[in-house]
Amino acid sequence: MDPTTLPTRLFAIISSGALDELDALLHPEFVCHGPAGRALDADGLRALVAEFRSAFPDMTVAALDVVAAGDRVGWRVDGHGTHTGPFLGVAPTGRRVRLLGVDLARVQDGRVREMWSGEDLAGVLMQIGAIPVPTPA
Repeated sequence: MDPTTLPTRLFAIISSGALDELDALLHPEFVCHGPAGRALDADGLRALVAEFRSAFPDMTVAALDVVAAGDRVGWRVDGHGTHTGPFLGVAPTGRRVRLLGVDLARVQDGRVREMWSGEDLAGVLMQIGAIPVPTPA
């Protein structure tokens, strides 16, 4: 399988909410290095995505500018959703948000073995009014 198709397939599953389908793309020893230095296994990633989808149930995400070299695949993340459920202690605002980021994955045996997730959660929190948007000096 062409490793550059993995991010597109991954985000199609996340956007659909069919998280049980992630197992087909994740290596049995999968680990995701995520926000705040947390390392998540496949179950942890599923739980994180489910929590996010609960707050933004219409969230769709896409992998853009996918590049591959050796066993590494990188891409830009672009997502959109509406804040209709609690998110990190913030009550629903009904605001439409855009999620941006950059991810890198290591592929082994045709599946994602390791991933470094760089989504801009602070940007999402700014968009829902949980933290102030910095203003230029």
